[in-house]
Amino acid sequence: MKSLLIFLTLVTSLVAAPRLVPSDLPLRPTSTLELIFDEAMVPQATVGQKLENNLVTIEPAWEMTLSWRSRNIARLVPKAAPEIGGAYQFILNPGLKNEAGVEVKLPVFKKLVTEAFTVNRTIRRSSVRTGGMVLIFNDKVSAQAVGPFFQFISPETKEQKPQMVAARTRQATWGDITSRYYYSAPWGEQFAGVKSYRQRQDPDILSNAIVVEPVSALPIGTGWSLNRLAGVPNLSNTASINAANAYQIGNVIPFEIQSVSARTVVDGEREISISFNQSLPVDL
Repeated sequence: MKSLLIFLTLVTSLVAAPRLVPSDLPLRPTSTLELIFDEAMVPQATVGQKLENNLVTIEPAWEMTLSWRSRNIARLVPKAAPEIGGAYQFILNPGLKNEAGVEVKLPVFKKLVTEAFTVNRTIRRSSVRTGGMVLIFNDKVSAQAVGPFFQFISPETKEQKPQMVAARTRQATWGDITSRYYYSAPWGEQFAGVKSYRQRQDPDILSNAIVVEPVSALPIGTGWSLNRLAGVPNLSNTASINAANAYQIGNVIPFEIQSVSARTVVDGEREISISFNQSLPVDL
């Protein structure tokens, strides 16, 4: 009987542990986080107020304010974007009590990771032989720094030896992506809520997009691809893409005449029609 009384005393002296609920996993710059308690933690007058975060400690440090959405739900509002490709441990501060004065049980929250540095979108530009491609990342990049990580490859087959052409890179512009529909903002701008290109410091240059082109036209070959080596860094050099990848371009075939035919028109000039297997330049 005495053991039962001790057990009941322990149960009634602690409130169930709260739940940490992120809006996205992995975390993004626009993600929200909420602490949900089973019991009321604050009076109604506190709901909606912006307060300093006194509920959780975050490792590594990530500054946040606190806003009670209801008496038992606290929303954590970041003051800055999280580190891209990072991980955060949330620790509930000890000694926290609910409105009735009952101590809250300390939970063990799972470590929350942020989105990795990656390529969000690729856009082909120009012909297969010129091999140009736009790469849009989810964070800012330096075209000069990432240049050595790209090369154009045509693999060895029964019909050909392997071929490689070096790549050159430059920062992309709005004209390179052809439409704003394809654009996604870099990490910091997502947090700041920059929605218009007019709000950017340099509205013409895309800080998170590059154009990769071969230093010379790709020679005849099959299976050409733009190869990305592992280790491509972001601008701040705080994250990198650890996996290699290849973006398919296609085959470069010989420029050939497919057919030749003579045409005679009554009372007109004689003509010879020549058909090629590829398009001719528009200014020819």
